[in-house]
Amino acid sequence: MLKAKYLPLFFLILHSAFGLSQEQETKRKKFSFSIGTEYRITTIRELEPGLIMSLAPVSFNTDDMLIGPSINYELGWEFVKNWSFNFSHSLRYNFVYNERANVPNNLEITYDKPIYRLIMDYNFYIEKHFMLSQGKSLYVRFGTSIANTGTRYATTQFLDIPELGEFGSIATRRDGNFTWYPTNAALGYESNGISFTGGIYFSTQHEFGTTTRPNASIILPYFNLSYRLKKF
Repeated sequence: MLKAKYLPLFFLILHSAFGLSQEQETKRKKFSFSIGTEYRITTIRELEPGLIMSLAPVSFNTDDMLIGPSINYELGWEFVKNWSFNFSHSLRYNFVYNERANVPNNLEITYDKPIYRLIMDYNFYIEKHFMLSQGKSLYVRFGTSIANTGTRYATTQFLDIPELGEFGSIATRRDGNFTWYPTNAALGYESNGISFTGGIYFSTQHEFGTTTRPNASIILPYFNLSYRLKKF
């Protein structure tokens, strides 16, 4: 009889505990903010140095333009437990191209002037975590990027029109950029907010092609180290 008397109290405590766990899951911190650094090593399939012909030609080397260190920040949204949608924005100051320039003494001597720019990348990807223990996990990510923004160039070419006589020429301007849209795939390990990622960017659609290899594949390996500053 004593046990039956306390049975409703037992169910009340059980119900309260279940409700509390549900509330904690609802209030689980789903957003994160991280900072990190990334290093891109030499492309696996090396492309030929390129040349954009005009009156003032632009020459470039794909490896010099794409590789090197960058800094980045990342925002994450855990839309389902252990699944997140992430956005990262990286910045690096790097060589873009060589521009043909004139020596300022009217000797008609030209030289290649290296142009450096602040280059930015925007990455969007889905990430899946496989929990190992409290605060530790392996993860995979897959997504796409808008890479090498801020790499515009302009060249000028004069076209002669004999029918117009001595002054029969017009100038045409060519604008372009080295932005590309690679796929991003990676594996990583996280421990208490510190993440180490190894992955690749790869694409066949780009502006780095030459006459002999207009659509050669680019496979660009990278390593990323980041630290999660906050979850909210």
